[in-house]
Amino acid sequence: MERAKKEGVEQEKRLFVIRLLTKTNFIAEQIADMAGVSVAFVEQVKKTMPS
Repeated sequence: MERAKKEGVEQEKRLFVIRLLTKTNFIAEQIADMAGVSVAFVEQVKKTMPS
């Protein structure tokens, strides 16, 4: 149960990062700060998105 909850939180953060990447001109550091994730997480999400 706890694992599913943790995965759900990570998925929400991933979706928030995707929205910020697609709808704003913020740099990775700003997005990481707003989403409460690492810059590496933002860069990882960015790499999985279509160009």
